[in-house]
Amino acid sequence: MGYWGWRRILAVFVSVWVVGCTTTHDAAPTALPTESLSITLVAYLSTAPPPTSAPSLPPLTPQPTATPARYTIQPSDTLAEIARSFGVDLEVLQAANADLDPRALPVGHEIVIPGPAFNAAGEPILPTAAPLLLALPPPNCSPLTTGSVVCLGEVINTAAVPVERVTVSVQVIGRDGQILAAAESGLEQRLLLPGSAAPYRVLFHIDWEQFAGAAVTIHTADAAPGAEAWFALPEPRGVQSVYANSAYHVWASIHGAEAVTLRLARAVLTLYDAAGRVTGYRIFPLNADVLPGTDYPLELRIPAPSIPAYHSLLVEAVRLG
Repeated sequence: MGYWGWRRILAVFVSVWVVGCTTTHDAAPTALPTESLSITLVAYLSTAPPPTSAPSLPPLTPQPTATPARYTIQPSDTLAEIARSFGVDLEVLQAANADLDPRALPVGHEIVIPGPAFNAAGEPILPTAAPLLLALPPPNCSPLTTGSVVCLGEVINTAAVPVERVTVSVQVIGRDGQILAAAESGLEQRLLLPGSAAPYRVLFHIDWEQFAGAAVTIHTADAAPGAEAWFALPEPRGVQSVYANSAYHVWASIHGAEAVTLRLARAVLTLYDAAGRVTGYRIFPLNADVLPGTDYPLELRIPAPSIPAYHSLLVEAVRLG
């Protein structure tokens, strides 16, 4: 679950293809995750030639965002994560939204955030105006068959602390040196632990023939000290993959290696080309518990127009208890 700002930004600038998160395969493991909706974001390349050079872009100045009073529920959200994100007590959040069943949150429903966290000076805790410095590989932009241009990329947390509320600003520039368009987007992960990465996607309604290059900067990024106490990225085991029928299939399992139960929130499968650029990714909501010593099987499928050079599989979890 991300900060309210980038959720709203993502809803404006990102068009998504909603499909089922599981698939059948003759060689797949027997048990499957709970079936639910997922988000697939894949770039389908056309035969248009890439631009020859990209003029330099002016730097972007990050701007702080304001504290919201309401929030729209997103896939894989939990009340506990929403409460942590806005700095309110879970009991207070539940009391302000007493009509909700916390075990079945309605996606798209707007809930009340009774009040943000305040510091010792009585000021609301907001995303910082000066975000943390994170690694930003150049975005991978390509034309779509619809006539638009999609830019895919990722943010890598090179800081020594967990980071949350991460949003990026992307600018595209034309062959005449003028800025064609600019947009902001949030990441596809709730929180970035040190060394982890998360993809993003921005769609531009521009002419590919006029496209010359793109640049990305961090818009917001806040330190989340102590997040390791409740947030986890369990390592997938026994990962196997195969490319077949214009799709990339991955099988793995999550082992309950800790002394506490892990509530799996979602899996993020990202595909890369030989140059290390993001070519597509997909979000798989899980909403499943892994007890200590048990295993949870994963079977993931993402449409891919060509064989990726490699992939990354990251699973988000919350420690219970």
